[in-house]
Order: sequence, then structure tokens, then C-alpha cells
Amino acid sequence: MGGALAGGESRPTPLGHTMTEKRFVVGEKRAEGIGELKSSVSINAFSKGAPPNDERKRFFTASSLSTGNMIKPVVVPKKKENQDKVENDLVMFSKNFQVQIKGGTLPKIIERCTNESATDNNFVDTFLLTYRTYLNAGELLEMLFERYNIPDPQGVEDVALQQFNEARKIIRLRVGNLIKRWLTHHFHDFNDNPEILNRLTDFVNSTYMNTDPSLGKSIIGQIDNSRKTKERENSFSSPPPKSIIPTKDSFDDFDPVEVARQLCIFEQQMFKSIHTKECLNQGWNSKTNEKKLELSPNVTRMIRHFNDVSFWVQAQILSQKKLDLRVKMMKKFIKIMKASREFNNFNLIQEILAGFAGNAIFRLKKTWAKIEKEKKVFDEYSQLKATLAQDHNYKTYRDVLKEVNPPCLPYLGVFLTDLTFLEDGNPNILPLEGRNDIINFEKMRKVSVVIQRIVIYQQQPYNFTKVDMIYNYFDSLASKTMTEAELYSLSLEVEPRE
Repeated sequence: MGGALAGGESRPTPLGHTMTEKRFVVGEKRAEGIGELKSSVSINAFSKGAPPNDERKRFFTASSLSTGNMIKPVVVPKKKENQDKVENDLVMFSKNFQVQIKGGTLPKIIERCTNESATDNNFVDTFLLTYRTYLNAGELLEMLFERYNIPDPQGVEDVALQQFNEARKIIRLRVGNLIKRWLTHHFHDFNDNPEILNRLTDFVNSTYMNTDPSLGKSIIGQIDNSRKTKERENSFSSPPPKSIIPTKDSFDDFDPVEVARQLCIFEQQMFKSIHTKECLNQGWNSKTNEKKLELSPNVTRMIRHFNDVSFWVQAQILSQKKLDLRVKMMKKFIKIMKASREFNNFNLIQEILAGFAGNAIFRLKKTWAKIEKEKKVFDEYSQLKATLAQDHNYKTYRDVLKEVNPPCLPYLGVFLTDLTFLEDGNPNILPLEGRNDIINFEKMRKVSVVIQRIVIYQQQPYNFTKVDMIYNYFDSLASKTMTEAELYSLSLEVEPRE
């Protein structure tokens, strides 16, 4: 990734250049082999002939009665050594003395999210964050409806029927609670699909309003609250710092600290707009710009903004024909980075570092020699560069990030790198002999952890006041950039080859 700076360190490169090399193509709605999973969700252990005390079947549900056309497990003649074993459409493993799900069919995973024994919110949250890898929102909603509409078992004793009814009552409660959690944390799934929202409203009115009016009203209330989606008034314990208002609409007149503040506001709004579903299946790495904007619109916009800033930084430096003015401009950007570090905006720091590492700036030997002679300035720059160094998978940066208090804007590229690594290194479907329908839920857990970290940093806003003149300048930044070829040509003009 780039050449070497003084001292042999690697150079950061524009975000789009580092994040679009690898691809992992997954179907828009589900991975290959999942199409046949749109069948009924099976649930109970009181079907005729089933042992009532079968603990294996009772691990997730009260029974194993079919609610329709059950997916028949493929019988594997002989299990290979060290191959995961599928039992009751699930693959289990032990971790920290607890049995966990490694994989399972979609119906079984939905059972786990809504079983009558207990609710595992971590499991549910992982599923809601990642289900779009395998199916769309409408398909999930229909499977939840089917889970609710468990038919009465046939040919069972009264005692077993009573137990079944009690279990079904709890399962329906779990389904309702899952829907509420879905609405609370991922309402964009419904807001983007009015037909799905109408389907849900009709279902609640025709079911829960009759069987559990309190829960039904709660679901409808959550829909209404999510529809409003008014931006909350942020309350701060102290007033914002006094803004430094420029007298001219020119970057030369903008104060470095105020530039950092305004870019904190600007970039945080962009970062906060990223929906969790955009982080799945590497949509930002799609082959066409249209597909990128369809699958990961806000991630794509933030990548473009990153690259715009890095090219703009180079253009600002190279627009100074005189050596002393170029040095002055670079020192201004170092001041912006220093303020950004105080504000925990690591994304902006990396944008400027990428600009400094661009070939057009990297080759400016005379300019860099002047910077290196100013020890305090160069030490500040070196410390910032060391914090965001790529060495050991950004270890220093990751350690620093763990200690900072919000608000904070993390460097998005590290999250995208982590997600790319997980997607490329782990299959969506467990490679089991004779089966192509066992979802790799352990992979979903790992992906979910990364996405949840993104969500955490989206919560706390910056207590800065918007300065329109500076904010609007960066809002139109794309028009102020130059191509790499143009930048390099300009670099040769200001410092010709020796």
C-alpha cells in the first residue's frame, strides 16, 4: 500500500484505493443454496410418536410439530473426521462451558430467536443485524407470521395439548417482542418498504389485537414512534465552544481548529447515516457505482468523501508555488490534525495523512526537508502518523480507540477491512457433506460485533456550532479536487525533478 515515508513506514492511501480490491459476491437477497428455505418453520416436540422427554429436541422449543412443509435433512451416509455434526438441523459447539449454535437452517434459527424457554437478546440482535445476508425483510416477516401461526397438533393427549398451548402462547409473545426489537433498531427495513409495513400492521390488527391486545398496541405504538423519527434534541452539560468565524470565504482564512470542528459535524452526519444493512456482503465493493450506491449508499459516500479530502489536501499544498507557502500550508493541515486528535476524529486525521502520502506530495523533498527542520511540528506530525500506522493491523490505533471517550469518529477504513476479512475468510453456508442449507451463524456473530462497534460510535454527537461558511465549503468539496495525474503534473511544476 504505497511507498515508504522517511523512516520506512508504509503510506496510507485513499480509502477507495485500499477497500475496493477484494470481492465477495453474495446474492442480493440470500446466498446460493438458501432459496429452498422459504418453507414453514417447524417447532414442536409433541408430534405423534415423538418421545415427550427428548431433551435434544427440547433444547430450543417445546415441541417438534411441523407447521407445514418441513425441510427434510439430507442423510449423510458417513461423517468425515472432524466434520461438524448436524442434529435436528443445527450445528452446536461448546465455548466457555456454554453450548452455542455454530449454524442452522433459517427455520431453526428463527425458532431459537423465539423459543419459549428463554430469550437470548445477543442471539436475536446478531440475527437482526445480519439476516439480510440470506433473505430480505419481506421474507423474514412472512416466516415470523408462520412462526406465530403454529397449527394445533393432531392425535395427542389432552395433557400434551395443554402443554403445547402454553408453549405456543409464549412463542407468540416472543415473536411479538422480536418484531418490536426489529422496529426499534432497524426501522429502515420497513420505512424503505411501505408494503411490508402495511403487511405488518394488518397482521398485528388481525392477530395480536385479538389474542394479546396489550402487545398489539405496543407494536403499533412502536411503529408510530419510529415513523416520527424526529431528531432528538441533544442536551449537553456545557455550552459549545465559541466559533471562530472567518471574514472571507476562503480556506486560507479558515482557522485550523474551526475547520476541524466543522469537519467533525460534517463527517459525523455522514457516518451516522450509515445503516447496518450497508455493512453486509461488501456492497461498497460492488462492480458498478450504481450497485455500490444501491447496496451501501452512505458507506460509498463516505469513501468518496475520504478520497475527496485527501486529493483536496494535495491540491491546497500544490497551489502554493513558493516553498515557504507550501510549508505553511502543510503546517496548517498538521494543526487541523492535532485539533482532530483532541476531538477524536480519527477519520479526518487519516484523510489528511493520505493526502500527505500521495505521490504528488510525497516527492516534495524540499518541502519535507523544511518541515523536518521544525522539530515541534514534525514531532506532532510523526506522532499522529504513528497513531494511525497500518503496522500489525492498526494495533496502535485500535488500542487508542479503546481508551477514548465519546464523541468519536473512528477511521471507517478499519471497519471495512475487518468486514472484508470476515466475508472473504468465512463461507455464508457451512461446508457440510450433503447439506447446503446450514447457515454459518458463527460468522454472523463475528460480523455483528464489527457492525455493533460502528453503531456505538454513531450515538454521541459533537457539541459544536455549525458555521455555514466553512461547512458549506466542505459540502461542495468534490468540485475543489483534482485528479492524481493533474496533481502529479502540478507537483513537477513546483518542484521539478533534479
